[in-house]
Amino acid sequence: MKIEQSVGLIGKSERDERVKAMLTAFDVKQPIKRPKRGESDVHIELRKFAMELKFALAESLGERASGFLEGELILANVFYFPNHKNSGRDDALPLGVHLQIGRAEQWKRFGLRKAAASWSKTTSGSSMAWKSSSVMKMTKKP
Repeated sequence: MKIEQSVGLIGKSERDERVKAMLTAFDVKQPIKRPKRGESDVHIELRKFAMELKFALAESLGERASGFLEGELILANVFYFPNHKNSGRDDALPLGVHLQIGRAEQWKRFGLRKAAASWSKTTSGSSMAWKSSSVMKMTKKP
């Protein structure tokens, strides 16, 4: 498995065959250790590949957890280390994204644009507050 393919597995369960294959390819012992009591994440550092995988308990993902079992680990993030011999290579990440380009250029390469932040008034009991939300929108099909 190529390192950059791991990004495509974000949001997939530890039970997914593709996630299992990735873990095997990266020499990760399975089953994955469960988070410590009171924690919801497990971080697996893969120094040999200059990356880290973050798995989160399904129940910690709120609405995004529908369809997963309680206690199931979901691949939530993939981190790439910038000071590795492979960092900065144009083929290190998908779509030619690398660690030396800015956020705006990354969004452009992924076909995303940042919508203007929107503000809305929310009421909770007797108090009122303003809530900000910023939305990423696709500008082209992947």
